Amino acid sequence: MGRELGSEPARLLFIFNGIFMMRSDMELQRPPMGNSLQRLIRSRGFVWVNGITLGLLGSLALYARLFSKGPGFSRLFADPYTNSHFIYLGLLTNLSEVMWCVALAICWFSFGVVRSLRPGRPSDWFLVATALVISVLLLDDIQRVTLVLTYGLGLPKLFSYGCYALMLAAYAWTFRRHIRRHTPYHLLLITLACFLVSGLTDLVDARLHLTQAEGPTSMLEDGTKLVGLLNLVLFCWKLGQQEIIEAVQGQSSK
Repeated sequence: MGRELGSEPARLLFIFNGIFMMRSDMELQRPPMGNSLQRLIRSRGFVWVNGITLGLLGSLALYARLFSKGPGFSRLFADPYTNSHFIYLGLLTNLSEVMWCVALAICWFSFGVVRSLRPGRPSDWFLVATALVISVLLLDDIQRVTLVLTYGLGLPKLFSYGCYALMLAAYAWTFRRHIRRHTPYHLLLITLACFLVSGLTDLVDARLHLTQAEGPTSMLEDGTKLVGLLNLVLFCWKLGQQEIIEAVQGQSSK
């Protein structure tokens, strides 16, 4: 991986210095593009993100207007504590969802930086695959997809957990060499172990209805998931940091 950097602040300083220096060189070589507003409008990311968001909101508003679904549309933006007297309700669950988002943001940010510095690297696909896996699990956690399938369609929780297990197995098998050689995979193993305990607790609780042990059950199911997510964030942080350092070193050595 080139020369080793001693401390965490030194690594971060090296990353940002390298990025800023290369960005400065690129700006010197780039022909003028007009004012900042013109550059923003020409940005495909700006157009896609804002276009899709405005189109989605406009479609929902039109649907609510045509079919008199105004109250339902408003509930999409309702505050989470509106109907509760407990301001701490779901606090740790919300923290878990934030951890999902942090890990996801780190992956996409790292992918964007690495791709801009050294496009076409094989590790780019690993970052994308990691982000997609996290996205699927985040969607399940926020929208309670497993519960919707269970109580809405009658599919057992084992079906949903089985699908996620197959997804994780395919991810691990496809990138097994990269994971073993180029990532802090011990953090990933801790994460998977915590998720396994959380999932098994949920399955056992669904079958045996452990209402007498509600506190310990919540700790085993949701507490271990939170611990797993904290380690997932650390994994993504160290992974992204390592990939960016390698891309900066490779670019500076040219």
